[in-house]
Amino acid sequence: HLRETMERLHFTLPIQARVSYLMILVKYGFIMACTLPSIYRVLFFLAKKIGLDIEQVTHNLSRSPTASTSEDHLRKQPSNPLLRLLGARLREGSTRLELRRSRAQILISCLENTQLVPTSGHEHHNYWIVPFRSDLANLTKLDFWNDGLQVISSRLVPVEGLTEDSGAHQLASIVLLPFDPLMPVTQLVETGRTVNQLVERAKRNRSVTNQKTFSFTS
Repeated sequence: HLRETMERLHFTLPIQARVSYLMILVKYGFIMACTLPSIYRVLFFLAKKIGLDIEQVTHNLSRSPTASTSEDHLRKQPSNPLLRLLGARLREGSTRLELRRSRAQILISCLENTQLVPTSGHEHHNYWIVPFRSDLANLTKLDFWNDGLQVISSRLVPVEGLTEDSGAHQLASIVLLPFDPLMPVTQLVETGRTVNQLVERAKRNRSVTNQKTFSFTS
């Protein structure tokens, strides 16, 4: 009975227009192209030249519809092209996810301290993002940018009342490492090497600072 009621309601909805679906494909195809590290790097420096906050632009483009607009986006029957894409993805299986996981594992395996990637030990990680605890390594976004890694912060904010070791708190204190399954293996390895160098440099600087502080107080 519940299913019949759902189907009856579903078939009262308007069918998504093909033009509307095409615009969605164009928008997110453009976003996917721009987030490839080689292209994003160029956009990053161009935005910096004209004073544009590329990180804010990235977050705005990838933001989900608000509660006031989501009803218009969702209350439609899918167009035929969307149904065909869904069928193709179902027949394809988990090939894309397996590629994403395997490429992400290459990057993770190159990092000397995987504890700085708070979710790396999760068995079923799909790596839509690769988070990095830059705060624990005493690194800032500027440190990464100066070494050619265009990291961005997450949209998450610390939640009051949670301890610092909680998952939500950790994810609010991360930067997102540049990653895409289409990145060449050499680029993934180079990214891991650069992160290791940054962490080691920050560690040495912290050690020197502590020694100077100790000498001064002594």
